[in-house]
Amino acid sequence: FDYFQLTEVVGGLAVPGTIQIENFDAGGEGVAYHDTTVANEGGAYRPTERVDIAASTGASNGYLVGWTKLGEWLKYTVNVAVPGLHIVRIRVASLLAGGTFHIEQDNVNVSGTLTVPNTGGWFTWTTVTGQVNLTAGVHVLKLVMDAVGVTTFVGNFDQMTLVGPPAVAPEARSVSSRAIINALHSPSAPSTGLTRSWLVDVRTSDDVEPDEAGWAAVDGDATTAWVGQAGAGGWWLAMAYGRVLSVRSVDILFGEDSLTNSMVLFSEDADQWTNLKDVPAGSAAAARYLWLIMPDDGSGAVPSLQEINVK
Repeated sequence: FDYFQLTEVVGGLAVPGTIQIENFDAGGEGVAYHDTTVANEGGAYRPTERVDIAASTGASNGYLVGWTKLGEWLKYTVNVAVPGLHIVRIRVASLLAGGTFHIEQDNVNVSGTLTVPNTGGWFTWTTVTGQVNLTAGVHVLKLVMDAVGVTTFVGNFDQMTLVGPPAVAPEARSVSSRAIINALHSPSAPSTGLTRSWLVDVRTSDDVEPDEAGWAAVDGDATTAWVGQAGAGGWWLAMAYGRVLSVRSVDILFGEDSLTNSMVLFSEDADQWTNLKDVPAGSAAAARYLWLIMPDDGSGAVPSLQEINVK
């Protein structure tokens, strides 16, 4: 399932998806981009454009955009499938502390300030993660350089991945969930050992129907696991419950050699999402939907989730 692969659709590039930074719109200087130098300093890929592109074996598509300066920008026409919160992950590199940048949709800043860290080398990559709220349909995303770092450049840019909200809704099916009841240690759901049925829907980035594999992560049996498909470029698992839960934490039991790079978002309406780590200590989140996101860390590992315990 190439959920994170760049796909051209009528009217723009598909979001969710991955955008190679060098694949900015056509149109030239002042229309598709602004670059402060006349020539393509790297001389690669699109040599007649002013955007500075270099060949790089470590870049995901073999090219990077570099020599980035204050005030430069790049536009990408996209087609956003689902409105709302998207996780954005930008692969960057910088020899020393880099500069800052932001992302706009239709000339409105939707990301806030993002910073390129010191990665130890111009070709030593890391991923900067942020959140953007996007409007559905055909729009223009703009990558804008705000300030240079100590090297007098913002940094090198490889690709930008946008992970959209899953299309989840409670279905008329239930799990006989001794595991879920036992995991919810609260007065409203005591761990009595009694078996109860909850309306709950589980979906994963494997994009199969019915998505039975995801149930292995919530069945109370640590000998079973949902294992993400290799080569997907990133994974997610979403759970939709039949009612709003009071959630204080989500504990994940990972299998051996599993990818453990993860974040948990929650929502009451599957529209506005909040990172669970942003909930103050001692407080509970009102959540009808949980969205576990596991970005690819480049190690080759895939997620193996034996059990997700919601408390």
